[in-house]
Amino acid sequence: MRSGSLVCVTSPTAQSDSIDLHWTPAGDYTLALDGTTVRARNSKGKDLKSVPAKVKKTDEYLQLDALATWLTQHERSCADTVRGWFLSGEQVAVALLAAVWVDPSWQKYVKDLVVQASNPGTAEQQITGLLRDADEHALRLVDLDGETTIIPVTTPDGIQTTVTVPHPVLIEDIDDWREFAVELGVTQGTDQLFREVHHKPDTTEGRREALTRYAGARYEQGTVLMGRSKGAGYETTRFEVSLRVNELVSVDAPSATATTVFAVLSIDCGNPFDEGTIDDLNFVSPGAGRLDPVEVGPVAWSEGIRMAEFVYSGRTIEDSEGNE
Repeated sequence: MRSGSLVCVTSPTAQSDSIDLHWTPAGDYTLALDGTTVRARNSKGKDLKSVPAKVKKTDEYLQLDALATWLTQHERSCADTVRGWFLSGEQVAVALLAAVWVDPSWQKYVKDLVVQASNPGTAEQQITGLLRDADEHALRLVDLDGETTIIPVTTPDGIQTTVTVPHPVLIEDIDDWREFAVELGVTQGTDQLFREVHHKPDTTEGRREALTRYAGARYEQGTVLMGRSKGAGYETTRFEVSLRVNELVSVDAPSATATTVFAVLSIDCGNPFDEGTIDDLNFVSPGAGRLDPVEVGPVAWSEGIRMAEFVYSGRTIEDSEGNE
Protein backbone atom coordinates (compact mmCIF):
# COMPACT_ATOMS: atom_id res chain seq x y z
CA MET A 1 0.00 0.00 0.00
CA ARG A 2 1.36 3.38 -0.99
CA SER A 3 1.53 5.91 1.79
CA GLY A 4 4.81 7.71 1.04
CA SER A 5 5.94 11.15 2.13
CA LEU A 6 4.31 13.19 -0.60
CA VAL A 7 4.34 16.95 -0.97
CA CYS A 8 1.02 18.78 -0.93
CA VAL A 9 0.74 22.42 -2.02
CA THR A 10 -2.38 24.40 -1.18
CA SER A 11 -1.64 27.47 -3.31
CA PRO A 12 -3.32 27.25 -6.73
CA THR A 13 -1.17 26.25 -9.67
CA ALA A 14 -3.84 26.51 -12.33
CA GLN A 15 -3.92 29.64 -14.43
CA SER A 16 -5.99 32.49 -13.04
CA ASP A 17 -7.34 35.75 -14.35
CA SER A 18 -4.85 38.56 -13.79
CA ILE A 19 -7.23 40.26 -11.36
CA ASP A 20 -6.80 37.31 -8.96
CA LEU A 21 -3.02 37.24 -9.10
CA HIS A 22 -0.75 38.56 -6.38
CA TRP A 23 1.41 41.26 -7.94
CA THR A 24 4.83 42.04 -6.45
CA PRO A 25 6.74 45.30 -7.12
CA ALA A 26 10.05 44.85 -8.96
CA GLY A 27 11.49 48.28 -9.70
CA ASP A 28 9.30 50.03 -12.26
CA TYR A 29 7.41 46.81 -12.93
CA THR A 30 5.20 44.38 -11.06
CA LEU A 31 5.43 40.60 -11.28
CA ALA A 32 3.04 37.76 -10.59
CA LEU A 33 3.13 33.99 -10.81
CA ASP A 34 0.33 32.70 -13.05
CA GLY A 35 0.38 28.93 -12.78
CA THR A 36 4.03 28.21 -13.58
CA THR A 37 4.57 31.35 -15.68
CA VAL A 38 5.99 34.64 -14.39
CA ARG A 39 4.01 37.55 -15.80
CA ALA A 40 4.94 41.23 -15.83
CA ARG A 41 3.21 44.62 -15.95
CA ASN A 42 4.76 47.98 -16.66
CA SER A 43 4.32 51.08 -14.52
CA LYS A 44 1.04 51.86 -16.30
CA GLY A 45 -0.41 48.49 -15.34
CA LYS A 46 -0.26 47.06 -18.86
CA ASP A 47 0.32 43.31 -19.13
CA LEU A 48 3.49 42.56 -21.08
CA LYS A 49 3.93 39.64 -23.46
CA SER A 50 7.21 38.71 -21.81
CA VAL A 51 9.32 39.72 -18.83
CA PRO A 52 11.91 42.38 -19.80
CA ALA A 53 15.53 41.21 -19.64
CA LYS A 54 16.49 43.74 -16.95
CA VAL A 55 13.62 42.60 -14.73
CA LYS A 56 14.88 39.01 -14.92
CA LYS A 57 17.94 40.14 -12.96
CA THR A 58 15.91 41.31 -9.95
CA ASP A 59 15.60 39.27 -6.76
CA GLU A 60 11.82 39.36 -7.07
CA TYR A 61 11.92 37.70 -10.47
CA LEU A 62 14.51 35.12 -9.43
CA GLN A 63 12.38 34.11 -6.45
CA LEU A 64 9.24 33.74 -8.55
CA ASP A 65 11.12 31.89 -11.27
CA ALA A 66 12.53 29.44 -8.71
CA LEU A 67 9.04 28.85 -7.35
CA ALA A 68 7.71 28.30 -10.88
CA THR A 69 10.43 25.71 -11.50
CA TRP A 70 9.59 23.93 -8.25
CA LEU A 71 5.87 23.89 -9.06
CA THR A 72 6.60 22.43 -12.49
CA GLN A 73 8.66 19.66 -10.91
CA HIS A 74 5.97 19.10 -8.28
CA GLU A 75 3.26 18.71 -10.91
CA ARG A 76 5.42 16.28 -12.86
CA SER A 77 5.98 14.28 -9.67
CA CYS A 78 2.22 14.14 -9.04
CA ALA A 79 1.59 12.91 -12.58
CA ASP A 80 4.28 10.23 -12.36
CA THR A 81 3.03 8.99 -8.99
CA VAL A 82 -0.58 8.64 -10.10
CA ARG A 83 0.46 6.99 -13.35
CA GLY A 84 2.45 4.51 -11.28
CA TRP A 85 -0.64 3.66 -9.24
CA PHE A 86 -2.66 2.56 -12.22
CA LEU A 87 0.24 0.86 -13.99
CA SER A 88 0.82 -1.34 -10.93
CA GLY A 89 -2.73 -1.63 -9.56
CA GLU A 90 -1.41 -1.16 -6.04
CA GLN A 91 -3.65 -0.17 -3.16
CA VAL A 92 -3.73 3.53 -2.29
CA ALA A 93 -4.84 4.77 1.11
CA VAL A 94 -8.06 6.77 1.03
CA ALA A 95 -6.48 8.97 3.70
CA LEU A 96 -3.70 9.85 1.27
CA LEU A 97 -6.08 10.85 -1.52
CA ALA A 98 -8.19 12.83 0.93
CA ALA A 99 -5.12 14.68 2.19
CA VAL A 100 -3.75 15.69 -1.22
CA TRP A 101 -7.11 16.67 -2.71
CA VAL A 102 -6.68 20.32 -1.65
CA ASP A 103 -3.54 20.60 -3.78
CA PRO A 104 -4.52 21.64 -7.33
CA SER A 105 -1.62 19.71 -8.85
CA TRP A 106 -2.63 16.49 -7.13
CA GLN A 107 -6.32 17.06 -7.80
CA LYS A 108 -5.58 17.58 -11.50
CA TYR A 109 -4.34 14.00 -11.79
CA VAL A 110 -6.63 12.15 -9.35
CA LYS A 111 -9.99 13.82 -9.98
CA ASP A 112 -12.37 11.78 -12.14
CA LEU A 113 -10.22 8.67 -12.11
CA VAL A 114 -12.13 5.41 -12.09
CA VAL A 115 -11.26 3.83 -8.74
CA GLN A 116 -12.30 0.61 -7.07
CA ALA A 117 -12.95 0.01 -3.38
CA SER A 118 -13.78 -3.23 -1.60
CA ASN A 119 -17.26 -3.52 -0.13
CA PRO A 120 -17.23 -6.73 1.95
CA GLY A 121 -20.45 -8.18 3.32
CA THR A 122 -22.61 -6.79 0.51
CA ALA A 123 -24.04 -8.18 -2.71
CA GLU A 124 -21.47 -6.15 -4.63
CA GLN A 125 -18.09 -7.01 -3.14
CA GLN A 126 -16.44 -4.17 -5.05
CA ILE A 127 -17.49 -0.58 -5.67
CA THR A 128 -16.36 1.10 -8.88
CA GLY A 129 -16.87 4.79 -9.53
CA LEU A 130 -15.50 8.09 -10.77
CA LEU A 131 -13.65 9.99 -8.06
CA ARG A 132 -15.63 13.22 -8.29
CA ASP A 133 -14.94 14.85 -4.93
CA ALA A 134 -13.16 14.42 -1.62
CA ASP A 135 -12.50 16.07 1.71
CA GLU A 136 -10.39 15.16 4.73
CA HIS A 137 -12.96 12.57 5.81
CA ALA A 138 -13.93 10.65 2.67
CA LEU A 139 -13.96 10.17 -1.09
CA ARG A 140 -17.13 10.50 -3.16
CA LEU A 141 -17.52 8.09 -6.06
CA VAL A 142 -20.21 8.23 -8.75
CA ASP A 143 -21.18 4.95 -10.43
CA LEU A 144 -22.66 4.30 -13.87
CA ASP A 145 -26.18 4.80 -12.49
CA GLY A 146 -25.25 8.27 -11.25
CA GLU A 147 -25.41 7.14 -7.62
CA THR A 148 -22.88 8.55 -5.15
CA THR A 149 -21.02 6.30 -2.72
CA ILE A 150 -18.98 7.71 0.14
CA ILE A 151 -15.72 5.92 0.96
CA PRO A 152 -14.55 7.00 4.44
CA VAL A 153 -10.90 7.32 5.40
CA THR A 154 -11.37 4.55 7.98
CA THR A 155 -13.98 1.88 8.63
CA PRO A 156 -16.21 2.10 11.76
CA ASP A 157 -13.76 -0.17 13.57
CA GLY A 158 -10.81 2.08 12.71
CA ILE A 159 -9.26 0.14 9.82
CA GLN A 160 -7.67 2.30 7.13
CA THR A 161 -9.54 2.01 3.83
CA THR A 162 -7.89 1.73 0.42
CA VAL A 163 -8.78 1.96 -3.25
CA THR A 164 -7.08 0.89 -6.44
CA VAL A 165 -6.77 2.80 -9.71
CA PRO A 166 -7.30 0.07 -12.31
CA HIS A 167 -5.57 0.05 -15.66
CA PRO A 168 -8.19 0.49 -18.42
CA VAL A 169 -7.47 -2.97 -19.81
CA LEU A 170 -8.82 -4.34 -16.51
CA ILE A 171 -11.93 -2.16 -16.27
CA GLU A 172 -15.13 -4.02 -17.03
CA ASP A 173 -17.65 -2.14 -19.18
CA ILE A 174 -14.90 0.24 -20.29
CA ASP A 175 -17.05 1.50 -23.17
CA ASP A 176 -19.86 2.36 -20.75
CA TRP A 177 -17.43 4.26 -18.53
CA ARG A 178 -16.07 6.18 -21.50
CA GLU A 179 -19.57 7.12 -22.62
CA PHE A 180 -20.49 8.13 -19.06
CA ALA A 181 -17.40 10.33 -18.80
CA VAL A 182 -18.29 12.08 -22.05
CA GLU A 183 -21.84 12.71 -20.82
CA LEU A 184 -20.47 14.30 -17.65
CA GLY A 185 -17.94 16.38 -19.57
CA VAL A 186 -15.10 14.71 -17.70
CA THR A 187 -11.53 15.45 -18.75
CA GLN A 188 -9.06 13.26 -16.89
CA GLY A 189 -5.66 14.70 -16.02
CA THR A 190 -4.31 11.14 -16.00
CA ASP A 191 -4.71 9.21 -19.22
CA GLN A 192 -6.78 6.31 -17.87
CA LEU A 193 -10.22 5.88 -19.43
CA PHE A 194 -9.25 6.87 -22.96
CA ARG A 195 -5.79 5.32 -22.88
CA GLU A 196 -5.05 3.07 -25.83
CA VAL A 197 -5.40 -0.57 -24.75
CA HIS A 198 -4.39 -3.82 -26.40
CA HIS A 199 -5.73 -7.23 -25.44
CA LYS A 200 -3.52 -10.27 -25.78
CA PRO A 201 -4.61 -12.61 -28.60
CA ASP A 202 -6.00 -15.98 -27.56
CA THR A 203 -3.93 -18.03 -29.99
CA THR A 204 -0.21 -18.78 -30.13
CA GLU A 205 -0.05 -17.58 -33.73
CA GLY A 206 -1.89 -14.37 -32.89
CA ARG A 207 0.53 -13.60 -30.07
CA ARG A 208 3.54 -14.34 -32.28
CA GLU A 209 2.28 -12.06 -35.04
CA ALA A 210 1.60 -9.26 -32.55
CA LEU A 211 5.20 -9.33 -31.31
CA THR A 212 6.94 -9.65 -34.70
CA ARG A 213 4.90 -7.22 -36.83
CA TYR A 214 7.30 -4.32 -36.16
CA ALA A 215 10.43 -6.08 -37.46
CA GLY A 216 11.97 -4.44 -40.50
CA ALA A 217 10.50 -0.98 -39.99
CA ARG A 218 13.11 1.73 -40.30
CA TYR A 219 13.84 5.36 -39.56
CA GLU A 220 15.93 7.47 -41.90
CA GLN A 221 18.15 8.30 -38.92
CA GLY A 222 18.63 6.43 -35.67
CA THR A 223 18.71 9.73 -33.80
CA VAL A 224 15.09 10.35 -34.78
CA LEU A 225 14.03 6.90 -33.56
CA MET A 226 15.87 7.34 -30.25
CA GLY A 227 14.66 10.90 -29.78
CA ARG A 228 11.03 9.96 -30.37
CA SER A 229 11.27 7.11 -27.88
CA LYS A 230 13.02 9.14 -25.20
CA GLY A 231 10.59 12.00 -25.68
CA ALA A 232 7.70 9.67 -24.85
CA GLY A 233 9.36 8.72 -21.57
CA TYR A 234 10.65 5.28 -22.54
CA GLU A 235 14.07 3.98 -21.52
CA THR A 236 16.10 4.14 -24.71
CA THR A 237 19.55 2.92 -25.76
CA ARG A 238 21.01 2.38 -29.22
CA PHE A 239 19.71 -1.19 -29.16
CA GLU A 240 16.41 -1.22 -27.30
CA VAL A 241 13.39 0.76 -26.15
CA SER A 242 11.82 -0.49 -22.95
CA LEU A 243 9.39 0.16 -20.14
CA ARG A 244 8.83 -1.39 -16.73
CA VAL A 245 5.46 -2.59 -15.45
CA ASN A 246 4.72 -3.98 -12.00
CA GLU A 247 1.96 -6.45 -12.74
CA LEU A 248 -0.18 -7.15 -9.67
CA VAL A 249 -0.28 -10.85 -8.82
CA SER A 250 -3.21 -10.87 -6.36
CA VAL A 251 -5.47 -7.95 -5.51
CA ASP A 252 -7.26 -9.94 -2.81
CA ALA A 253 -4.18 -10.97 -0.85
CA PRO A 254 -3.76 -9.26 2.56
CA SER A 255 -0.49 -7.87 1.25
CA ALA A 256 -0.82 -7.74 -2.51
CA THR A 257 2.37 -8.46 -4.44
CA ALA A 258 3.49 -7.53 -7.91
CA THR A 259 5.92 -9.02 -10.38
CA THR A 260 8.18 -6.82 -12.47
CA VAL A 261 8.03 -7.23 -16.23
CA PHE A 262 9.99 -5.30 -18.84
CA ALA A 263 8.60 -4.81 -22.33
CA VAL A 264 11.63 -4.59 -24.64
CA LEU A 265 11.47 -3.47 -28.26
CA SER A 266 14.72 -4.32 -30.03
CA ILE A 267 16.15 -1.63 -32.29
CA ASP A 268 19.42 -1.09 -34.13
CA CYS A 269 20.85 2.41 -33.97
CA GLY A 270 24.52 1.38 -33.83
CA ASN A 271 25.46 4.58 -35.61
CA PRO A 272 22.71 7.02 -34.56
CA PHE A 273 23.31 9.18 -37.64
CA ASP A 274 22.73 6.28 -40.01
CA GLU A 275 19.50 4.42 -40.60
CA GLY A 276 17.74 3.03 -37.51
CA THR A 277 15.69 -0.16 -37.63
CA ILE A 278 13.08 -1.84 -35.43
CA ASP A 279 13.00 -5.54 -34.59
CA ASP A 280 10.73 -7.73 -32.44
CA LEU A 281 9.01 -6.94 -29.14
CA ASN A 282 9.69 -9.22 -26.18
CA PHE A 283 8.80 -9.38 -22.50
CA VAL A 284 11.45 -10.07 -19.87
CA SER A 285 11.30 -10.88 -16.17
CA PRO A 286 14.41 -10.08 -14.07
CA GLY A 287 14.24 -13.51 -12.45
CA ALA A 288 13.06 -15.67 -15.34
CA GLY A 289 14.52 -14.03 -18.44
CA ARG A 290 12.47 -13.86 -21.63
CA LEU A 291 8.84 -14.76 -20.99
CA ASP A 292 6.60 -16.93 -23.09
CA PRO A 293 3.86 -14.55 -24.33
CA VAL A 294 1.23 -16.66 -22.57
CA GLU A 295 2.90 -15.74 -19.24
CA VAL A 296 2.62 -11.99 -19.79
CA GLY A 297 -0.11 -10.26 -17.78
CA PRO A 298 -2.76 -8.02 -19.37
CA VAL A 299 -1.30 -4.70 -18.19
CA ALA A 300 2.26 -5.49 -19.28
CA TRP A 301 1.00 -6.76 -22.63
CA SER A 302 -1.16 -3.71 -23.27
CA GLU A 303 1.55 -1.23 -22.30
CA GLY A 304 4.24 -3.08 -24.26
CA ILE A 305 2.17 -3.12 -27.45
CA ARG A 306 1.24 0.52 -26.88
CA MET A 307 4.95 1.42 -26.66
CA ALA A 308 5.83 -0.57 -29.78
CA GLU A 309 2.94 0.96 -31.74
CA PHE A 310 4.12 4.44 -30.79
CA VAL A 311 7.69 3.82 -31.94
CA TYR A 312 6.49 2.03 -35.09
CA SER A 313 4.13 4.86 -36.05
CA GLY A 314 7.08 7.24 -36.44
CA ARG A 315 8.87 5.07 -39.01
CA THR A 316 9.92 6.29 -42.44
CA ILE A 317 7.19 5.40 -44.94
CA GLU A 318 7.96 4.89 -48.61
CA ASP A 319 5.48 5.45 -51.41
CA SER A 320 4.61 2.82 -54.00
CA GLU A 321 7.67 3.82 -56.06
CA GLY A 322 10.04 3.42 -53.15
CA ASN A 323 10.41 7.15 -52.46
CA GLU A 324 10.41 8.43 -48.88
